[in-house]
This record gives sequence, structure tokens and C-alpha cells, in this order.
Amino acid sequence: MRWAIRLAVLTLAALMAAGGRASAQGTRGTISGTVAGPTGAPQGAVTLIVTNIATGIDRRAASEPTGEFVFGGLAAGTYRLRVEDDTFAPWSQDSIVLAGGQTVSIKITLASRAAPTPAPTARGTIAGTLIGPEGRPLGNIPIIITNAAGIDRRAVSEPSGAYTFGGLQPGVYHMRVEDPVAQPFASGNFTLNPGEQRQLDIRLQPFPPPPPPPPSAAPVNAPAAPAAAAAPPPAQAPVRAAAPKPPSKPKRGEVPEVTMANGEYEVKHDRWDFHYPPYTRYNPPDKMPFVESSGPFDSYHQNTAKGDFPIAGNDIFANLNLQFNNNANPRNVAAGGDAATNQFFYNQNAVAGLEIFKGDTVFQPKSWAIRATGVFNVNRVAAVNTKPALEEAFLEKRLSVFDPAFDFMSVRAGMQNFNADFRGFLFVDNQLGVRLFGNAGSNRAQYNIAAFSMRDRDPASQLHDFTSRNQTVVIGNIYLQDFGAKGYTAMFNVALNRDQGPPADAAIKQVADPHSLNVTYLGFHGDGKWGGWSVDHAFYQAFGTDDLNKFTGSSVKINARMAALELSRDADWKRYRVSAFYASGDDFSGSGKATGFDSITDNPNFAGGQFQYWTQQNTKVDGLAAVGTGAGVLTEKFSLLPSMRSKFSERSNFVNPGLVMVNAGVDMRMSPSLKIVTNASYLKFANNAVPKALVEARGLPGFEDATIGLDFSLGAKFRPFVNENFFIVPGVSVLVPKGGFATALGSTSTLTSGFITFQVNY
Repeated sequence: MRWAIRLAVLTLAALMAAGGRASAQGTRGTISGTVAGPTGAPQGAVTLIVTNIATGIDRRAASEPTGEFVFGGLAAGTYRLRVEDDTFAPWSQDSIVLAGGQTVSIKITLASRAAPTPAPTARGTIAGTLIGPEGRPLGNIPIIITNAAGIDRRAVSEPSGAYTFGGLQPGVYHMRVEDPVAQPFASGNFTLNPGEQRQLDIRLQPFPPPPPPPPSAAPVNAPAAPAAAAAPPPAQAPVRAAAPKPPSKPKRGEVPEVTMANGEYEVKHDRWDFHYPPYTRYNPPDKMPFVESSGPFDSYHQNTAKGDFPIAGNDIFANLNLQFNNNANPRNVAAGGDAATNQFFYNQNAVAGLEIFKGDTVFQPKSWAIRATGVFNVNRVAAVNTKPALEEAFLEKRLSVFDPAFDFMSVRAGMQNFNADFRGFLFVDNQLGVRLFGNAGSNRAQYNIAAFSMRDRDPASQLHDFTSRNQTVVIGNIYLQDFGAKGYTAMFNVALNRDQGPPADAAIKQVADPHSLNVTYLGFHGDGKWGGWSVDHAFYQAFGTDDLNKFTGSSVKINARMAALELSRDADWKRYRVSAFYASGDDFSGSGKATGFDSITDNPNFAGGQFQYWTQQNTKVDGLAAVGTGAGVLTEKFSLLPSMRSKFSERSNFVNPGLVMVNAGVDMRMSPSLKIVTNASYLKFANNAVPKALVEARGLPGFEDATIGLDFSLGAKFRPFVNENFFIVPGVSVLVPKGGFATALGSTSTLTSGFITFQVNY
């Protein structure tokens, strides 16, 4: 197995190298340099704009405290570089010709700009460089500035020695540095004028050498030396110095106290009531979304309802979750009977949830938590349906903290969400269960062990009932970061699905199914970086037994597998993707084996995800119906698998045709608020024997070959406030039936789906 993995990696590396040589024409270039002020001192936080002359597209960057700036990943062409800063006179350089792979270095020296008289309340800045006793810049040293009211602010010097205090009100200040490697520094009082940008470099002095010890004086009236040496005293055992006591080891679950070298701390009676000083990030300032807090709906400031301040004591917090989601979906689908049916689907969810927890928010894992989330759904296809549901209701308790890195173990019990892998290929659901989770190795490893008693789900609203499905799912997984390569995370998991069939339900004419399905899944997955490539892969092997399969009418032994691979590469604001998906199919040979792969409750985010027609809509074909059950399901919505069952109400079915899919797409980040996603896919069955045999048994045509067709989709996500509090997601997708699938539908007409979703979050 090891040699096969090495061979695959070497082959992939050779292909990547060949691709890199073949695309030498498209190698990107770089424009870099430094920014200095009128005195020649480096200038940080200066806005620079580079413009592609051919396309007119701008890119912005800010100079580092050292004055350095870099624009990387630039296509070959002609550029203009300019500076946008109110402190200095305008500067620009036109006609910068950049060849493929070239680096152009530019040194910028700015001139002063005559500034208008600032307002009396205009805030100022104090910045400079901290120099150590040896004449080199000192980094990571605390610097304290104190105003006339005695209020301290602290900054820590950068590795270059640079420091900055911004947003200072006019007034009298003094500055000090207390460092154990040099003499303390105190500036004395000085006045900062309105809008003043003051440069204050600090040079620390070494400690003076210690004074020499005083000479030893002979004692007065010392006795004369004896004429003869006295006899030596009797021998004694040498006195040993006491061995240093080893530092006490923290007890299990304890975290040792951490102190600075000089024991200095700034006293904060309420550690949470810390307000960040105003900072003008945008230029001009009127483009900044929230300069001052505008109330509880301001997502850019701290909020008690979002866990930023405690609601009781110093460590009890609340997190309120309110959502309003609307989705409108006009579509043309295969619904059995006619080749295609025009529908208008509308879905609306109102979500309200609250979590109360004890802890230090981001500083360490929660000590305990209580969460409940309710959802009220309204949906319409042929008629309006409403459904309330409790989608989350759990208790969480931290069992232990193992070390100062806060490696921990916690347990969560109740209705909760869980995803078994990176992309949702096997199990994504809110279910009633118990989950043990935590991390190890300074968070380099994370693990989960979960057991769920499955609840019924409503196919239209996707919400859960409290009715048991007589199904138990047990899942364990472990994530290992930097596995073999920096930035790559591997995940291994195992899942057990024991499904004894849904109970009898007279309301929906459901008869009891006394037979059972027992399946074990073994999985290996990965997500991260391989050099310049982003890679995501997944593999599952399933084995077990189905006591009575609905298509064979007999017991079958399960032996099926699934594999997926996505490779992507970033090129500035574009990401190019290629992916492949394989789920094994069954040959319907009557051998007593079932080799068509099926999941438990999947919801994959892969190859277009929510935008792809094949994943977004379900498909029914008359000829696939089991006796007495009406039109037969080929695919279920939010699933890639043609498993020929409803994942919301039926057992997993491993007698199915499987799937082969090849996909390519481009993700385009048009701006911080707009992302566009495009996809094109080719789909076919891994083995068309099962659907072909079923339609032939009913004297119907179709599925004479494995071809399904072509899937094209275009979608976008628009965030007008550049956050997740409000966003709009529109999309359109088409499926062009081909070959045997088109024959089974009785038409080659294109199936279409368009939707628009908007969501408001608090």
C-alpha cells in the first residue's frame, strides 16, 4: 500500500511540474518596494494602489511599519502605481512594464502636504521605533502611554521595533518603558496637539555596571600568628548544598499561572469592558461601515447578546441566534408520469436559538453550555404546509483540561448537529445523541465519538420529528493536522449504521418493516495544501448485510465504495477547480451481493454543491417504482447518489447503479461582497444494470446505456454589508438528459431550476 501511495504522489508531482513548465507564459510577476517620508524615515500604513492599464482593475495594499509593500500574483502587462494618503503630497508612477515572472522594485519618497487646520478634537498619533542598548531594534517589548487622567494604554513593539498609538485625544501624555534588559525609560510630560502625527523614537540605555566590592580590612587587635601550625581539626563529612527543589507539576486539570518576567500588569477591574479606540481604517472615512456603535444590530462592535460581555458574574455568557431564511425555486423537474413537471417551490424558515455557557469565550473551551434552537417552517409546492420543530436542544459539559495548551475533553448530549467528514458525503444531520469530543497535542489532533438514535425527517421542510426510526448510528473520527505536509489535515473515521426499518404509521400508510440493515463504513479523507494546490479527497469502504433488499427480495451482502477528489488552484481573485466523484454500482446479477454505494444521510458540498441541478433536485421515473408504491425515486435532493430511495424515510439501499461524475468550475471573488461560482459536470451511472432491469420488467424503455447527461450551473453570493448578517444567494442550473436517462424520461428536453435565497441573521 505504501509503494502505491508513493507512486501516486510522484505521478501527481510530475504532472504538476509539467503543468508548471507548460504554463510559463502565464507566470505571475511582482511589484514591491519601500515607502519613506520627507525625512527618509520608513512610512507604514500608507495606502498604495496598483492599476492594470489594460483592464482598469485596481488592487490596494498598505505599507508595513518598515515601509515595505508587495503586490504579488500580477499578470504580465503595464501598470500604474500611486499613493493615496492625506498626510503626504500625491505620488504616482505610470507605465510600469511587468513581464511574466519579473519582480520590479520601486523606492517611494513622499513629500509633505500642507494640512488644513485640524479640528480642536481631532485625534492624533504617536509612533516611533524602540532601540535597545546595543543599537538594534527591540521587538515584543511593552510600551505604556498615560494621559492626564492617569489612564494607561499599552502597545507591544513589532519585531522591527516599530510601535504606534493611534486615535489619541489632544492633551498631555507621558510615555515609559519598563524592561528587565535595560534601564527604565520615562519621557516626561509632553503635549499632543489636535491631529498631530508625532514621531518619538526611544533608545534604551544599559544598566550601569555593579560597583566593585569594598576591600577587606584586617580586624583591629588581631592576634599574632602562632609560631607553629596548629594541628588540623578532626575530619568531618563535607556539607552538601541542598538540591534545588524541582518546580511543582500542575495537577491534572489545572493550568499554571502565567506571569510576565517583571510581574507587571495593567489593572483591569472588569476584563470584559474593554472598548477598542476609534480607528479610521477606510479612506475616505465615510466608507467605514460603523464608525461608532449603532445599537444591538451593529455587527462590528461588542454585544452582550453575542457572548462578548458576561450576563452574570465574570464568566457566564449568552449567545442569541435569530435567522430568517426565504427561498423561491421555480423549476422544471422529472417527477414521474410526464417527462417534466413545472413547479414553483417556496420555503421559509424562522429560526430562534439561545445558548447560555460558562467560560472565557475564546480563551479556553467552555466549562458548560445549554443550547436550544427552534424552527418554524412554511413551504409550498402544491399546497401550503407549516411545521414547527426543535432542531437543537443539548447540554454540554467539559470533563477535563489536560495541559497548559488547553487540550480538553467534553461531552454533549441531546439534539445536536454533526458532520462525519469534511464535505458531508456520509452523515450530515441534527439528531438525538451523545457526543464525546476534544483535542490533543496542542490542538494538532481533534476527535469525536458520537452515537445517535435517529428521528424521522419531513421531506418537504427537512425538519425533524420525535418519532424514532428504529435506527442507531455510531460514528468515530480523528483529525490530524499537518499530516505529512504543512497545511494538510488528514481524517480517519468509522461509522456503524444499524437500521431495523421504520415502524408502522397509519397516518402515512407505512407498514412495519421487521428486517434489518447492518453496515460498517471505513473512511480516509484529507483537506489542505499540497504546494500551490488545494486538495480535498474522500474514500469510503462499506460492508455489511441487508436482510431483505426491496429490489432483490432476498438477503444481500454489502461490499461497496465511494471516492472523491477535488483539486483547485488560486490565481489572484479566481479559483480554478476540477473534481471527480465515483460511487460503485451494482450489477443486479442475483449473486447475493450488493455493490452499489449508499450513504446514511448525506448533504455534500462538492462539485457545485447547492447550485448543481443533479444535487439540488430529486428525480422520479415511473419504471423504477417498486410494486404498489407509485413513481420510483432515482435521486433524492441534496444528494449526489442515485440510491433509488428517500433518505428521509427509507433505509439505505445498496442495490443501485452508482455514479461517475467529472466536474470543472471557476470561483470568482469579484469583490469582498460578491462571489460567483460556475460549474459544468458530466454524469453517468457506474453500472446501469439495476434501472435497466427494472424498467424492462415493466415493459418500459430506458437506461439502455449508462449516460445521464450534462449539468451546468451558475450561482452567486452577495453580502452587501461584507458580513454574514445579511446575504442573497441566486442561482440557475440546467440538466441536459442524454442516452439511457433521456429515454427513461421520454424526452431530451432540458430540466431547469432557478432559485433566489436571502437570509437575515442576528
